[in-house]
Amino acid sequence: MDMVNLTKCKPLALILAIVLTLSLAVFAPTKRAYAQSYRPMVSAGEGHTVGLTSYGTVIPLGTNKYGQCTGVLSWTDITQVSAGFEYTVGLKSDGSVVAVGNNGDGQCDVNSWTEIQQVAAGAIDTVGLKSDGTVIAAGYDIYGQCSGINSWVGITQVAAGNDFTVGLKSDGRVIAVGNNGSGQCNVSSWTGITEVAVGDSFTVGLKSDGTVVAVGNNGSGQCNVSSWTSITEVAVGDSFTVGLKSDGTVIAVGNNSNGQCNVGSWTGINQVAAGYYFTIGLRSDGAVVAVGDNDSGQCDVNSWNLMTDFLPTTYTSVISSNNQSDINQPVTFTATVTPRTATGTVQFMLDGKALDNPVALSNGGATSDVITSLAIGKHVITAIYSGDSIDAPSIGLLQGGQIVQRGSTSTSISLTSSLNPSKYGQAITFTAVVVAGPTIAGIMTGTVTFKDGNIVLATRSLNSIGQATLTTSSLLVNSHTITAIYGGNTNFSASTGTITQIVLSPFRIVFLV
Repeated sequence: MDMVNLTKCKPLALILAIVLTLSLAVFAPTKRAYAQSYRPMVSAGEGHTVGLTSYGTVIPLGTNKYGQCTGVLSWTDITQVSAGFEYTVGLKSDGSVVAVGNNGDGQCDVNSWTEIQQVAAGAIDTVGLKSDGTVIAAGYDIYGQCSGINSWVGITQVAAGNDFTVGLKSDGRVIAVGNNGSGQCNVSSWTGITEVAVGDSFTVGLKSDGTVVAVGNNGSGQCNVSSWTSITEVAVGDSFTVGLKSDGTVIAVGNNSNGQCNVGSWTGINQVAAGYYFTIGLRSDGAVVAVGDNDSGQCDVNSWNLMTDFLPTTYTSVISSNNQSDINQPVTFTATVTPRTATGTVQFMLDGKALDNPVALSNGGATSDVITSLAIGKHVITAIYSGDSIDAPSIGLLQGGQIVQRGSTSTSISLTSSLNPSKYGQAITFTAVVVAGPTIAGIMTGTVTFKDGNIVLATRSLNSIGQATLTTSSLLVNSHTITAIYGGNTNFSASTGTITQIVLSPFRIVFLV
């Protein structure tokens, strides 16, 4: 998460970028109401990205469970943004602060703050630097990461980590309070520092000579920065570190499980931000690039340009009628565009390809046609809002994707026999009928294995109506548990049915007295 620099990208198919670019060209909202006098920047949280435009407005992407994205759409006059774990903080030009998202620990209780010149959003606490060099905080405080800063003075920058807070002093020294379980607060010996950034349990410092120092958890090599030179900015993710070089290129070390460190090809970058498992880069022309985890669409920034984008912006979210559907089960997708007054159309995309024709918005919502042909697996579902004469286009991603699983089945056994109980030597026919789950249509194929207890009697193939039969006259006198086991197929899962068959002796026993 970017916690001013704290902190799961597979870019969407090229067609998405083309569609959105064309939409931007056709639906260009007026800029006249906004003055272009703000410095663009990007910030990254656990699963969302926010961009500050040159008009002082904010553009969001990614997970929106607590409104951490839609809540920023009405913000104006913003000079800095900071994305926390599940919330977003904005600093206004008058020194006041706004915040939206998860407030379970009071981390968004910042409305009364004044004279703030920098904000830092951590995991579940927010820190504000006041213009007089003192510091204020709100949120989770079990390790003293909030209350421990009350005596700080002469601070020029703050960073909020996972249960700890770091402050940069005007003389280049560093101070820290909070959880020090990995030594992440052991920064008192640092000097000549110009910027600090914090991750899950480690701290990184940028020195005035362009070198970098780090302390704390180094389990993924995230602190291996001692050889870096010519660095102008650092950003820290959950367990990786990113450095911006003076020539506009970018370097990264640490956990690269989602490709978040694959930044070696970037050029022309003038600011970087690190999310939990993704990295964002802002180019000097206002364009934005991203790599790493994109499960919530937080890396779909290819269409952004923070020098030209402006309000009224929009946010598009997507839900499924059944996010874990069975094969052949009907599914629809619904997109919601905020603000709900937006007009235009939504193009639904399945794995990068258009699903039928664009759907017109009605009260901010649009629903796709019913689809029953999804293959088993995980599918990327995207909704592209076209924009209109007032509202900017936006893209929404179905979080977690559409999961299609093998269909469930139920197996029943019916007996066609003269008697049950039957007599030894009498032919008995067992019939297994394999039926798909109640919400699924499909032809059953595969085989059924008939067993008498643990003994396999025979294996039979299903016929065209999903039945398999076994006729036997070899069952001994006894009570038998007959089991029919359907082995499943590509689309349908296995299932089992049982019945008790009683076989009696054919002889009448007469006792003589």
